[in-house]
Amino acid sequence: VLLYVAPERLRSPAFMDVLGKRIESDGGLEHVVVDEVHCVNQWGYEFRPDYFHAMEHLLHRLRDDNEGEPSPFLLLSATVTASDRARLMALLNAHPSRQLTNQLLVRPDAFTNPLRAHIEVSPQRVHGRINDKKGFAQAVEERLPVMVDAIAAARRNKQATGQRSAVIVFVAWRMQAEELAALLAPHVEGGIDYYHAGLDGTTRNEIYLRFREGELDVLVATKAFGMGMDIPDIHWVVHLGPPTYLEDYLQEVGRIGRGVAERQRAGLKSLQASLLFSNADFESNRDLRAQGA
Repeated sequence: VLLYVAPERLRSPAFMDVLGKRIESDGGLEHVVVDEVHCVNQWGYEFRPDYFHAMEHLLHRLRDDNEGEPSPFLLLSATVTASDRARLMALLNAHPSRQLTNQLLVRPDAFTNPLRAHIEVSPQRVHGRINDKKGFAQAVEERLPVMVDAIAAARRNKQATGQRSAVIVFVAWRMQAEELAALLAPHVEGGIDYYHAGLDGTTRNEIYLRFREGELDVLVATKAFGMGMDIPDIHWVVHLGPPTYLEDYLQEVGRIGRGVAERQRAGLKSLQASLLFSNADFESNRDLRAQGA
């Protein structure tokens, strides 16, 4: 039996009762596979604590019992940072097994381009410090035309081909998402909204569905719009500023061009990923990383 389970399911008494009975009858689980395991560290303490709860609960249930064979855990991610690695190893080592070893391996050994071939990164130098709350209005003024141009290009392409091309703009902070969505609204013929972790789960799901179904053509989002957001016709992406970590950028830019058929109907061989940056932005990111070290 293969179960695909969201971490939130491990909060459900009914589900845990069924799972517990299966574990008891089979003497454990043959494997536990945790995909996008970087979320246990990056999201498990604030945005979606169920990631951490699910991992901790399963390790306790399946590793701490000295009777029987321990269940092997397979942890998968394309963007594990040094911090993720350290915290995941600490979590695994808190539930040691005499029969199994804890290893985090890089595969493949040789370097491969982490971006899919259809993504064309377009870095554009600008001015201002976008993560300075006092200077946000001034910094965003120069960057706004890039986003307006991307929205217009997506609209023209839809008119020419009949294929919807959605646009996503990534920002660092919740405040930026809300304010930028308001600034872009006059330039959007279809709907526009913002998405961040400060919204309740029901609201986030509603916005996601509206964006997926085409009610919204443009979404301004923080990195909360990430794993599991599989929308096939996002064809333009703009980063208001450089993300603090390269791993975040790889996750975010990977949202575009997921549907091959949609790209073909849109007549787009490559998809533009605009990355706006200034020297001051990188200085701000270095400061943020130092504070979080």
